[in-house]
This record gives sequence, C-alpha cells and structure tokens, in this order.
Amino acid sequence: MKKIIVAVAASVAIMASVMSMHLFAAEDYIIQKGDNLWDISDSKLDDTLLWPKLWNVNPEIENPDLIYPGTRIRIPSPEELQKISPVPLKKKKRRVKKAEPKHIFKQRELITQKYIISRDLFISSGWIAKEFPGIGMVKHEARGGEIAGEGETVYLQLEEGGSPGNYIALRNARTVKHPMTGELIGYQVKVTGILEATGMDGNLTKALITTSYDDVEVGNAILPYTPVDPPLIQENPRRPDMSGYVISTHTTGHISGEGDVIFLDKGESDGLKVGDVFSAITDSPVERVDGELQVISLRPTTASAVLLSSNKEITIGSKWGQPKK
Repeated sequence: MKKIIVAVAASVAIMASVMSMHLFAAEDYIIQKGDNLWDISDSKLDDTLLWPKLWNVNPEIENPDLIYPGTRIRIPSPEELQKISPVPLKKKKRRVKKAEPKHIFKQRELITQKYIISRDLFISSGWIAKEFPGIGMVKHEARGGEIAGEGETVYLQLEEGGSPGNYIALRNARTVKHPMTGELIGYQVKVTGILEATGMDGNLTKALITTSYDDVEVGNAILPYTPVDPPLIQENPRRPDMSGYVISTHTTGHISGEGDVIFLDKGESDGLKVGDVFSAITDSPVERVDGELQVISLRPTTASAVLLSSNKEITIGSKWGQPKK
C-alpha cells in the first residue's frame, strides 16, 4: 500500500511539474516587417497591455518604437509576465539624438515662454499623409550598414539629381485606419533626421546627418527641409464645439500620456485651427475628462495635437471634444 501511495504522489508531482512548465513556457518569435510590441502582445498573449512587460524581458530591444525584422525575442506566458515590472530595469543609451517626448513643458518654462511644444518633438512627430511622400530615398550608409546616426554620412538617390541644401529623412511608421469605421486614412510619416547635402559621388548625393531623432535607415524617403518653428502659446486659445477620435500616436505604441503628440480625425477643412484646445473625454458610463490637448499642426482632414495634461493613458480610439456644461 505504501508503494502505491509513493507512486501516486510521484505521478502527481510529475504532472504538476509538466503543467508548471507549460504554464510558464516561453516562446521564441522572429520579428516580421510591420510588427510592433502592441500587436505581438495582442496576437501572442491576448492582452495588448502586456507590451511594456514584453519589452522588459527582451533587453536587446533598446527602443520599443524600433523593432527590426529578423530580431528574435522571447515571449513568456501571460502568467509569467504578470509578475514582471513593466519598466525595463536597465535601458541602454542610444547613439542617436532623440527628440524628448516627455517633460517638454518644464523645458518650456526654463528655456522659453513662447512655444506650445519643443522644436525637436514638433518636427520629429511628423504628420499623416494620404500618400506617402518623397523625392528620393536614402540609398546607402557610408560604412555599408543599414542605419546611421547624427554626425554620420549617407548617400541619397534623388529623382531630379542632387542639389545643395537640407533634407529630411522620413519613415512610414504605420498605416492609419479610423478606429471606429476602419476607413483607410493614410500613412503616418515620421521624421527620422535632418540631412545636409555636402556634394556628389557619381549620381548619388552625399549628405551629413546634422540632427537625428531616430535611426536614419537605408530606404527612408527624402523631402526638402525648410526650418520651421512650433506654434506660439496663445493667451486665450479657441475652444470650438467640435469632437472626434484619436487615430494615431507619434510612437508606434497605442498609448499616450502628458507631453506626447497624438493625431486627430479632423483637420483644416473641418474648421480646426492651430492652437485650438480640447478635452480628452470618456463618455461611458458617465462623462469624464481625462486630459487636455492642443492642436499644433494641420492637414486638410487630420491634425496633430500635444497632450497638455492627462490623468489616465490616452489610447487610439479615445474621444476628444468639449465637455458638457
């Protein structure tokens, strides 16, 4: 009888061990073109909000907005990820100068009192275009690599030949569809850097990366660059009675907080103006103001805005407008 009890206990222990291994088994996944951590968390873990913890367990990902095809990552079980801190314990320093998305209002108070948003974030956050723009592309990196940073040289292939001047490098951050209707709105254009043409090498334009907001990559599109300043602070901004939805963020994540740039589903043709102020609103089960945003640039049917304040995370699909009085 004692031998039977021991055998049963051993079997139970083995089954528990197998179940535990299954529960916490990690899966290897190879990043595909167009992937982001939000979508991977949705498809592999059935929980989009686990993406920060997924980032934490993959230290080879320095920046969650930059994940490259071919990179192998580890995907633990949802149960294992729940026990992990959402913030990486140690973040590597990047070799490129990045636009600072946070604390821009403290900077504004210390450095200048006239702009709504920092110049770097204003430029780098880009815009939404119906068709992805460009008059050429980054053809090569000087050392033969795929990416380059500030102070490095790249070669441009331009449609009408090279000419002296400054250019911006552009990346297609994502395809933007309306979160409520599913209608295709366009492509989110993100500025990765500012380049200065320094000469010709054969039929290619040699250019120095004078400012990098992200990795400038081979294949980035190119447009001429004209210096531009962010909009000025207004003493009494308009608060028009309009409403709509957040359709994208300036990062590849779906969540934004104070100081981030978001994109709206209304634009200049709808009557919006730069400087207009709206609230981020939750209207179910009761109306609640979740933050305040201000329009910083316009396109005919879309606009970009900065979150001046937020008391909760603002997501793609969040409503904006004026609260009921």
